[in-house]
Amino acid sequence: MSTSDLYHTFRIPGTQYISTFFLGQKTVIHGSISQKQRKCPDCKSRKVIKFGQIKRTFKMVPVGNCKVDLVVKIGRIQCKDCDAIKQPRLSFADPKKHYTRALERYTIDLCRLMTIQNVAALTGLSWDTVKDIHKRHLCKKCKSFKLNQVRCIVIDEKYLGKKTKFVTIVLDLDTGRVLHVGQSKGKDTLLVFWKRLKRSKAKIEAVAIDMASGFMAAVLEHLPEADLILDHFHLVKWFNEKLTLLRRQLYTQASIGESVASP
Repeated sequence: MSTSDLYHTFRIPGTQYISTFFLGQKTVIHGSISQKQRKCPDCKSRKVIKFGQIKRTFKMVPVGNCKVDLVVKIGRIQCKDCDAIKQPRLSFADPKKHYTRALERYTIDLCRLMTIQNVAALTGLSWDTVKDIHKRHLCKKCKSFKLNQVRCIVIDEKYLGKKTKFVTIVLDLDTGRVLHVGQSKGKDTLLVFWKRLKRSKAKIEAVAIDMASGFMAAVLEHLPEADLILDHFHLVKWFNEKLTLLRRQLYTQASIGESVASP
């Protein structure tokens, strides 16, 4: 192990390698922050003096089944320009995080293939930490996107339990991207989405929905030129219910006819 290995293999820049220890299934790497990282996090001035020292531990990308921790000595600094006393910003980890940015990116990639529980077991992070990392990534990814590129959408409602009850979800049929999530059901929960869609000047060609009358009325009102596509499952269910009703009526009529015709 060397300083070069920390930089190229584990993506830990600005850190000098000191030593390595092995504790069971965990590898602990000790290092120190280089002098180049010593600048004020507020005013970016390099006119700073050392003001104490603190030791911090960061979780790194695991090697196989072996967890890897990085223990670094971080010198607190006092800025001569703004008189602030703080820790310098680290180039490999975000403030107040106990894991490196490389591990965060690795966790995001794993979440595409595995459950949160499995990712937590592999990386050594807690379930809540993995969930927060994945949630921040999804919020950043889905925060801004162009609705004017959307052509076909799907509107459906989903029951999430007694506490949350129903949510209404709008999806882009071509990409599968979530466009809107309403915290209830019915056409009123889509009012915000219709306003966004109108501002984007999107040319929606088709809308797929179930047979809820509220969704049908909302689509006909806000997207009168779009093709209305009914969900196959609910359409077949509706036809089966009508056939069952028709069978019962025919059976009742036949029973009444037989009773009248009998002497």
